[in-house]
Amino acid sequence: MKSFTTSIIVGISVICFCLIPAAYAEKVRIITTEEPPTNYTRAGEFSGTTTDIVNEIKKRIGEDAPIEVMPWARAYNAIALKTPNVVIFTGGKTKERVDLGFNFIGPVITRNHTLYKRSDDGRTIINSLDDIKNGKLKVGVMRGDWRAGFFKDNGIEIDEGNSHVMNINKLLGKRFDLMALSDLEISAVMNEAAQPIDMVKPAFVFKEGASYILISKDSDKEIVKKWDNAFKEIQKTDFFEKAAKKWSDILMMDMGYQPDKGFYIK
Repeated sequence: MKSFTTSIIVGISVICFCLIPAAYAEKVRIITTEEPPTNYTRAGEFSGTTTDIVNEIKKRIGEDAPIEVMPWARAYNAIALKTPNVVIFTGGKTKERVDLGFNFIGPVITRNHTLYKRSDDGRTIINSLDDIKNGKLKVGVMRGDWRAGFFKDNGIEIDEGNSHVMNINKLLGKRFDLMALSDLEISAVMNEAAQPIDMVKPAFVFKEGASYILISKDSDKEIVKKWDNAFKEIQKTDFFEKAAKKWSDILMMDMGYQPDKGFYIK
């Protein structure tokens, strides 16, 4: 009897042990940063164009993991690069990230990535990246953002801050010459910084780029499939049409949506 009971206990233990990895493999972590208008705190709630998409996907697949908000450098470098089953947004689809094994859902938004200068700066005229490098101009970027690597790779001096709002204040305080943002971000960031939009003006559009929801390397294939399928199902509804109208009103920009671009300024 003792031997039979022991066998049952051992058998149950083996079954439970085998089930543990599968349970943990299903665990998803969703992380992001403050970066208007895609993911940011508005009127006391965490919101944004991509946040709306993520919340709709979560609802459709029954995912209850909370959205964690932290500086991008920590979210990306300390967590998403090292941990499977991490959903991180919103990010560009760079060659480096493709090579690192990230999965991409989208595009969710397309932006004109632009260097902005102070409106009272009449000396800084930019027609190329060489003008920045040869003029020994310093560019403000968010720490860990792909744009930081972009300018470093092009031999341009950068100044990294933990947020775009911090960088706006540094730009206006003449801590550096130019700041990297996008046509979709600038209005919301200036508003968050409590600065009039006419304090800055575009100096040079250096890249048009689409951004995505990223899922980290070595993630459970079923998780990636569920998120991707849910996104594609949402595209068949009027969700994006309604969201484009909603965010046009909020951002006071004429926004549209196309499957090959995501949200964009018309």
